[in-house]
Amino acid sequence: MRSRNPCPLGHGSSMKEILMFKTIEFMSRSNIHYLPAQSNSIIISIANPNMENANIAEGFKDILFLNFDNVDRLMSGCIRFGTSHANSILEFIDKYENDDTVDTIFINCIQGESRSAAVAHYLSLLYDIALKQKTDDKLFWIYEVLETTRETGKLDF
Repeated sequence: MRSRNPCPLGHGSSMKEILMFKTIEFMSRSNIHYLPAQSNSIIISIANPNMENANIAEGFKDILFLNFDNVDRLMSGCIRFGTSHANSILEFIDKYENDDTVDTIFINCIQGESRSAAVAHYLSLLYDIALKQKTDDKLFWIYEVLETTRETGKLDF
């Protein structure tokens, strides 16, 4: 299913004609705690490996919990975003891509600035959805891994 998607980094055509998602938002862990349940929304929740999952209201369509550190290079004792994380995200999104009952993707991490912003930025490019918030290149590594994983189905780092 992934191979038919366009390259979000500028190579290929848009898929917005089949897309049901309308909104992608990223936020901090503290903000996701107060977000009221929305049955038309899915969540990708990112935490450090040694943290408990975020406390999220019941009633969202689905939630994907991921644990990896806020690093873009290999460091002793840290878990860097990799192929397994990318596959989890891509499979999770694929599951709801054509589901007309889901129109919003929320993504959170601890501060809502790096990991969640990088995933949101990637998905916004993939699905041609404008983000309400500004992102930066803090963790360009994440969307490089997502794109390479989506294109090849594998990544060896």
